[in-house]
Amino acid sequence: MELKRYRWTSASVDVPFLLGAIGAHALTGPALVMLLGGLGRGESAARNLLTRMRELKVLDVETQGRTNVYRLAGSSMSRYREVEGTSEPPVWTGSFAALVHQVPESQRTLRDRLLHQAHNAGYGQLRAGVLIATSDRWDRLRMNESEFSGEAWIHRITITPRSLDQAVAMSRTAWNLPELERAYARALARCADVPAAVEPSWALLVFWREVYDVFFAAQLQDPHLPAPLLPADWPADRFTAAQAEVNARIGNALQPWLRERADAADPLGANDYYASPWAA
Repeated sequence: MELKRYRWTSASVDVPFLLGAIGAHALTGPALVMLLGGLGRGESAARNLLTRMRELKVLDVETQGRTNVYRLAGSSMSRYREVEGTSEPPVWTGSFAALVHQVPESQRTLRDRLLHQAHNAGYGQLRAGVLIATSDRWDRLRMNESEFSGEAWIHRITITPRSLDQAVAMSRTAWNLPELERAYARALARCADVPAAVEPSWALLVFWREVYDVFFAAQLQDPHLPAPLLPADWPADRFTAAQAEVNARIGNALQPWLRERADAADPLGANDYYASPWAA
């Protein structure tokens, strides 16, 4: 039996990055293949990547005639908005959404997939068999409770700490906040490398993608905890402001240039754009 794909590769970030860079809800296959070529990927590699992203259920695909139209799946959109820096700030409700599970060694692939996708969705491990998040993120895991059968089981519950101090202590256990703070420091330092004046080109797109890799490394680790659960002087807000400045500086120059080329490669006129929060 073929194992389900569930691990992202570095290349898997290219498609969400391009959708955000160009400010698109959806792009046709030919337009995406052309943009992936701008990042240095050959046509065959680009098409294989789109197939893999579809199998990961990160992309939804609509077929119009002989052309596919791709958009981020609903299960990916909330996490993407957090990484993009455009989601609403989280609010502490006083409780954690928890996944209590048991998966035997004989079903290790299922257990590894659960832990991998829960981490990417923003869950932290409070202890073996207990994952917590400050909001219900089950839909982001792209899993079904029916997959847990035999000796494997999972329960979705709510855990309410007795006090805010206890909630803070649980957060420090579940997430490696010192390492995340260091990742944000690296991302802030990378923002300073962006030149003040930029000219649209494929080289600029590649540079933006490289910068985004450092940003993504920090943001994917970030469970986006509400402020009451975070240490004082948490650097995420400073990074978000710096990221917005970088996106505006590069995006204002690059986005119209990218859309012109994407539309030239679109055989249907089906590219669907939105007004980027950082673009003029």
